[in-house]
Amino acid sequence: HNSAECASSDKLPSHKPKSVSKYSFGSLDQPSATMAELAATADAVLLLVTSMPSTTIVEGAQANLRNIFRGKKIQVEEIDGVDANNKTLRSEMFALSNLRGQYPQVFIRSGGTLKFVGDAEAVKSLNDCEDIPAEVLRDHPHIETFSKVFAAFLPQTSAPPPPPPAPSKRILEGIDNVMPSAHPTHHPSDGANATARGYVILGRHDSWTASPPLTMDINGAPHAVVQEEHDYMVRGLALARLCPTGSLDVVVTCMDGSKVECTIRVQQVH
Repeated sequence: HNSAECASSDKLPSHKPKSVSKYSFGSLDQPSATMAELAATADAVLLLVTSMPSTTIVEGAQANLRNIFRGKKIQVEEIDGVDANNKTLRSEMFALSNLRGQYPQVFIRSGGTLKFVGDAEAVKSLNDCEDIPAEVLRDHPHIETFSKVFAAFLPQTSAPPPPPPAPSKRILEGIDNVMPSAHPTHHPSDGANATARGYVILGRHDSWTASPPLTMDINGAPHAVVQEEHDYMVRGLALARLCPTGSLDVVVTCMDGSKVECTIRVQQVH
């Protein structure tokens, strides 16, 4: 879209504020209250419509405006210009917009002040200006866009959800069996052989639903995983030597090639 086609505050008609009992009025480009200042206290969008449109063009324009605001999730207060109860307000709106007898028209109410935004074509133009590249809008701050004019009414965009937490490592139970052995060669004082009776429990068969474990990589060396009666196990480990701190990170490779990061928590059995 050409930015020249979009609404600009210096292209809208200027009108002097008109004091009335309920509202004071001003136009969009009235220097005493910019749209940014108005947006800070804006409390309602008023849509002046007629429940008895004289032509299908008017009827279509009203429907288009309703669709635009509905699509932006903005609640509007409709003022039916045909309703006798709205005669005074309707006349004051016509005086402000200088578009007497024309429907629909859009206004913003801020406290006791009404601002005329424009007719259906002007609001459509504001909406079209949303497609202008951000850098063009940045270089031409006078160009009005829908999100600028109706900033106070647009739903607050929630902050993007935080990234999901890194999957926690699977905790495996390691048993360092240092109980005395019946075999002399397995006496606790007998170096590595004495401590090679440790084992790691990888969990029950049904706890590895994606793919069964195949090997466990400990400090770069693979150890075969054995499917025992109830659990997957890795036996014959010198856990006191492998896990001097009582905890060790390992990687389990599954049958489908996937890898699962795990942490062994070692308990000593005396």
